[in-house]
Amino acid sequence: MTHNQRFSAFRGVLAVLLAGVSLSLSEPAWADPPHPPRRPQVAESPRVSSSISVEMKCVRGTNDNARVDESLKSILPALSQTNYRGFSLVDSYRDNLSDGQETEFSIEGGRKVKIELLDHDQTKARVRIRMFNGQGRQALDTTVSIHRDRSFMVAGPKVGDDVLILPVTVRY
Repeated sequence: MTHNQRFSAFRGVLAVLLAGVSLSLSEPAWADPPHPPRRPQVAESPRVSSSISVEMKCVRGTNDNARVDESLKSILPALSQTNYRGFSLVDSYRDNLSDGQETEFSIEGGRKVKIELLDHDQTKARVRIRMFNGQGRQALDTTVSIHRDRSFMVAGPKVGDDVLILPVTVRY
């Protein structure tokens, strides 16, 4: 056998092998349909607790002095936006609320503050804040969205030359 004959025979065997490989790589008509593409995995969002902690501080703002209670240092930048220089903590209240629940706090001067958690999600809570004067008449009714682990300040009623400031904080 000459070199050309051997080469032709090799090319024939190679062609048969390549045809077989090509057939084995393609799917026959009766094969199962291809699997649907996988859906990308979506990270589950962290669960939101069913109840959240609502805290309200009662702070007296004054211009009689510039003293600031140590417990108020963390919210001093926000308090400084008011027209007062001195701040003292009168009282602090806390309650755990679920959506639709309400709590009530009594503050200086026979006033009452009602806080209702309307709803909440991963980033914010919608809260209704109502304040009643000493005679039971509603003096404030507002609904606010408070970002998770943040506060909203309500500049409350005057007490002489001072004012009551009510930071409301939601934690969850």
